[in-house]
Amino acid sequence: MNMQILEIVLFKDDENVRSIKFKLDAVNIVTGASKTGKTSLIDIVEYCFGSGESLIAEGVITDTVKWYGLLLQLPKSQLFIARAQPKPGKRSSAEIYFEIGKTVAIPKMSSLKGITNPDGLTEYLNGLIGIKPNLHVPDEGQTRPPLEASIRHALIFNFQRQDEIANRKFLFHKQGDPFVPQAIKDTFPYFLGAVAEDYLSNIQKLRQVRSELRLKERQLQEVEDIQKNGMSKAKVLEAEAESLGMIPVEEKSESQEMSGIEKLKTAVEWLSKPKTEIQFPESTLSRLQEERQKLIKRYQLLQDEIKATKSFDREKDGFAFEVVEQQARLESVHIFPPVDDHSKCPLCNTPITTQVPQVNELKNSLATLSNQLDEVVRSSPKLRTYLDGLEQSLSELKSKISNNKTVINDLIEQDKQLIELRDLDSRRSLVAGRISLYLESVNEVKNSSALKKEIEALKRAESLLSDLVDGQSETEVLNSILNLIGKDISDFSSKLELEHAKYPLRLDLGKLSVVADTERGPISMERMGSGENWVGYHLIVYLALHSWFKKKKRPVPSFLFFDQPTQVYYPPDRDQNGTLDKLKDEDRLAVNRMFKLIFDVTKSLSPGLQVIITDHADINESWFKSAVVERWRNGEKLIPTIWYE
Repeated sequence: MNMQILEIVLFKDDENVRSIKFKLDAVNIVTGASKTGKTSLIDIVEYCFGSGESLIAEGVITDTVKWYGLLLQLPKSQLFIARAQPKPGKRSSAEIYFEIGKTVAIPKMSSLKGITNPDGLTEYLNGLIGIKPNLHVPDEGQTRPPLEASIRHALIFNFQRQDEIANRKFLFHKQGDPFVPQAIKDTFPYFLGAVAEDYLSNIQKLRQVRSELRLKERQLQEVEDIQKNGMSKAKVLEAEAESLGMIPVEEKSESQEMSGIEKLKTAVEWLSKPKTEIQFPESTLSRLQEERQKLIKRYQLLQDEIKATKSFDREKDGFAFEVVEQQARLESVHIFPPVDDHSKCPLCNTPITTQVPQVNELKNSLATLSNQLDEVVRSSPKLRTYLDGLEQSLSELKSKISNNKTVINDLIEQDKQLIELRDLDSRRSLVAGRISLYLESVNEVKNSSALKKEIEALKRAESLLSDLVDGQSETEVLNSILNLIGKDISDFSSKLELEHAKYPLRLDLGKLSVVADTERGPISMERMGSGENWVGYHLIVYLALHSWFKKKKRPVPSFLFFDQPTQVYYPPDRDQNGTLDKLKDEDRLAVNRMFKLIFDVTKSLSPGLQVIITDHADINESWFKSAVVERWRNGEKLIPTIWYE
């Protein structure tokens, strides 16, 4: 994205405004003596971009400036950003003003006011620069949260402060700050273009498909559970609904009662009924318990009746036995011949002094006993049938008592959960929700085949998206890009005649360093000697990266800001109005090579790259002088003397 700096603006008040203007698609040099404010330019620009805190040096600048401004040039418009000076004791200010238009005039300070904050500005700049939705998800087992690349991460590739550009350990801007190295590693692949633009979209689609798949699989499991458990759950839900007055308690005969499903649908309809129409029946639990008492009483009575019947049966058998015995004794009357004289014994013809039964009377008794015995024999089958009927009724009654107990126990168990919801309507809503879920599941039973087809389709989609995500091998693409960037780094290194320039050079993302692959093994930047090498490798890495960003149209602002790149050759104590006359020939040549490389790369990328350099050096060459936009010597500084004297 072509985003370059047109002006840096400082506001003391409406009348006192300091502006430093820059050229687009070119090298811009601010040269000057020490302590003139050159180094603060990077901090001002970064602060206007919405940094978390101001690193602007305390002193004259912070004592006089009330607002800092930045005018940016976009492809078809301009954007002006202003941010208030932090209040005393604060490290930053949330007051940010911005204005966009085809051209934007620098407003008066009195018209500046906070209309957004740093986070809001970041989101706005993300859209302007073209940073699309992205997310780096750490590998499984990592504890850090996912990270989304933003303009704040992109600016890491735009700045090199004085203490960074010659650092042997740290290659990138703010690399020494906590958490920044990992953020660079996580967002670097996105800014290089190693992550396909549709990668995040595919990731989100995959998560959505997996979520829907889990939902459908749970639904299918519920359907299968219902098929296994039958309608027992419906009975429990029906009893709960009755106990809460959500369905009527039927008084009709069994053939006229509503079906269980119809009752449950009535319970669900309760939610849409006016609450004043709700009829409160007697407690279902009380009714069931009363019914249980009646069943138990009937059971006990039936047991008594069976006991009595069995007792009667036993007594009947004893009576029959006695009758048979008596009949056998009386049968002996038939051995006597008929006699007319009843005063003598029929056997010995001896006179009888006491009165004895007549034979006829004995025969009559025998006939009576025979008749009674016949009656007992005839009544035995009827008694057994009657007893079998009683025992069958007892068994049925026992089953009803058991079923009654099951429903009561289930109802009590559910009440233990419902009792926590004291409000009756809440309890009814809970039950209605469970019934509704059950009815949906019952309906799903009929459509389980369709549900299985949906699951199969989701599994196919999951497999396809997984292949797409896995197929976009970020690591392979990233390594390929780094190899291409490494070729530019090697080429630039040769032009600067840096140490190890004869070896292949590469950017090691794991170490965040430049590595030379030599015969003795890899050598990282911190093991390369001399400040000339450290400054050189910082410069060529940033130039190589912006060459790639430009070529691939990556969403990184198209400017580079270098502070004091000649410091290793031209320390402040040797400052002679910026001339290189006091330098050794090899140092002077090295400085010339450095600036010439920057100019050449900028020109090769034109239009598309702006370079701003703040430095002591002021080379007496036409190509250098044409790039100087500010010369701060002989009293000229960032802050005009009149502002504070």
